[in-house]
Amino acid sequence: LAKKRNFHSRMDRFDTLLNNEQDEDETIPSGRMRRTFSGQNLRQLLRRKSTKTAIGVCILVMIVFIITVTVYVIKISRVGSDDNEPVADSRIHQKYLEEVSATELGKVFRSYASKAHVAGSPQNRELAIEINNTWTSYGFKTRMEEVPVYLNYPRKRSVKTVEDQPFVLTLEEAWIAADGTSKQDFDNALPPFNGYSGSGNATGPIVYANYGTEEDFILLAETYPNMTIDGAIVIVRYGRIFRGNKVKSAEIRGAKAVLMFIDPADSGYLRGKVYPEGPWSTNTTVQRGSVWVGDGDPMTPGFPSIPGGPRLTEAELDDPELQWAPLPKIPVLPINYADAQRLLSGISGSFPIPNSSWSGGLNVSHVGPGPLQLEVQVEMNFTVVSLWNVIGVLEGSHEPDRMVIAGCHRDAWTFGAGDPISGTSVLMETSRALGKLLEKSWRPQRTIVLASWDGEEYGLLGSFEFTETHAATLTRNAVTYINVDIAVDGSHALSIQGVPSLEDLMREVTGSIKLDSKLKSGTVKDVWSQKMRTLGSGTDHASFIQCLGISSLNLKFEPEETEDRYAAVYHSNYDSIFYYENFIDPGYTLHATMARVYGLTLLKIADSPILPFNHTTYADYLTYFLDHLLEVTNTSPSQLNVQPMRDAISAYRASAIAINAEIDRTKNFVVDDFTVRSINDRLFQVERVFLGDPRTSGDKWFRHVIFTPSSNNTYFGLPFPALQTALNAKDYSEALFISQRLAQIINQAAVYLGGIKRGF
Repeated sequence: LAKKRNFHSRMDRFDTLLNNEQDEDETIPSGRMRRTFSGQNLRQLLRRKSTKTAIGVCILVMIVFIITVTVYVIKISRVGSDDNEPVADSRIHQKYLEEVSATELGKVFRSYASKAHVAGSPQNRELAIEINNTWTSYGFKTRMEEVPVYLNYPRKRSVKTVEDQPFVLTLEEAWIAADGTSKQDFDNALPPFNGYSGSGNATGPIVYANYGTEEDFILLAETYPNMTIDGAIVIVRYGRIFRGNKVKSAEIRGAKAVLMFIDPADSGYLRGKVYPEGPWSTNTTVQRGSVWVGDGDPMTPGFPSIPGGPRLTEAELDDPELQWAPLPKIPVLPINYADAQRLLSGISGSFPIPNSSWSGGLNVSHVGPGPLQLEVQVEMNFTVVSLWNVIGVLEGSHEPDRMVIAGCHRDAWTFGAGDPISGTSVLMETSRALGKLLEKSWRPQRTIVLASWDGEEYGLLGSFEFTETHAATLTRNAVTYINVDIAVDGSHALSIQGVPSLEDLMREVTGSIKLDSKLKSGTVKDVWSQKMRTLGSGTDHASFIQCLGISSLNLKFEPEETEDRYAAVYHSNYDSIFYYENFIDPGYTLHATMARVYGLTLLKIADSPILPFNHTTYADYLTYFLDHLLEVTNTSPSQLNVQPMRDAISAYRASAIAINAEIDRTKNFVVDDFTVRSINDRLFQVERVFLGDPRTSGDKWFRHVIFTPSSNNTYFGLPFPALQTALNAKDYSEALFISQRLAQIINQAAVYLGGIKRGF
């Protein structure tokens, strides 16, 4: 307008000038042509140009207005809906749920579980190639990543009594005619052994140590100070904790070898009919499994294992400064409970079991040592073999650099119907249903990455090497990792391990998916406690959350604790199609339900304009974790002042409330992509702030100060693990230091979550 007023002012002055001039014509040269203008003609020309300029300005204003309104409408449709999700995405997500098929999932289950496929075997590589080709056909961009790793296979195994007529253990599982699915490939399955067992010959008296927990060994030492584990062959029951922790506790006390068995009181004939007439373990069932307490390739601790890359030598594997954890040096073998009964009956002497709970289903009366002597021989072939991770990528349309990752491992000790084909079939059905969405021209807002991991059974080898290889990219761009392993081993309840900030999302997801009518009425939320379990280790989410601070979930349908029938065949030859179709999930309906939960969770995180994290819930959990820790360790305020931690948690809650208010404002006002991006970055990146150091996390390699696994049981996460260890040891000086460091870390998380405006 100012320019327009200035223009007309100049026009008036120009008119005055023209009126004072003579009426003679003025000629304006133009090359060889000449055109004559009078004063009046020039005034008319300039006024016509002024009118055209005004019209042009009006048109430009109208165009800008239309663009603004259009952007506003788009923003409202993207960010302004009640559930913070575009209407179109809601329809797509419903289409995904409808696409999932128990029939299609069952086909994959039967195919993949029909052959034994241990890590490093040709059968497992063939399966990797099949998955790679399948994902390619669905529209994923795929690749196979080679991972060289150090692992072992059995050469020789022998256990016998030392007496005139020695009893020789069978160390085998009986072939069961009714189980036709395992019969067809029974001879290709490796015999019972333990991953990373040491090689050697050991002779000594037998000692029974119950479940082999650290508490069991401490109780033995306190009850019988004169009894020694040193030089003995230790026999323990499977259960309660990770088998590797049993071996570690025995080895550091001087045991020469360790034998492990399934107790019939836990999973055998004392529970009901045995397999195949019933679900419980036979007297020849043997559980395989790794006994190393480390993770990732032992020869590349803390750095990637790639073809031609640097590796430790075998001699350096013994260096505690270089290694994640020492590999067991003593021979370890799993045995069946028929053989275990024969050995335990040979224990007598002056040391009875500390209490009746040690007796078990084999009626053990004494702990030893001896007088029965055993000779254990184990020869392992340790070698470097190639594993194969399969990666499938759907590039996002709006934020392609932000990734939501979903995975399951592929390798199995034998046929692996439950572990891991239960989860792998869910992953594959999820990919098939996503492929159907791609056919309808759908693309996720953020990039979706699917992963079929190799070598999980030996120690999370494939997933660990993936996170070490791609650490920089994952740290910057990975929003969430969602894991399945044994997706279904019961129908009683849904179990979710995960970060608390995703609890609200899981309520929404589970509340929108119906249960199969043959189970219970209602939704999946009705069979979930609606509380997150803490994240430990033992499966492939570990390196994502514990090493990189990537928010993670691990999903599973499980039985009642008293009805854990799958444990009866876990890691045995009887973990088969026949077992699953008769005793776990006939018709694969629960697996299909899990595929819906798994896939919808993936889609919600990939497609929601504002990421579905709620950190006020996280603050609530931090308060609960601290209160519970003080209670279980019987710690009083006079022993430890935790007020700085409480103040830090309050600050974190305030920042969580503030960012929720920012999110609410995006529902009512047009916001630019930069603002949305800033909110989202803080919502998912804040988890990285909870990565500490060995003193605050309690572990050299796992750095998450809230969820690092227990040093005595790597299966389970331990809230504030380093602080709990110090309080259990009554080391209040160390506990004070750790609590003050934890307060600093939580305060840093509060500042990051709140953003620049809230106090940087």
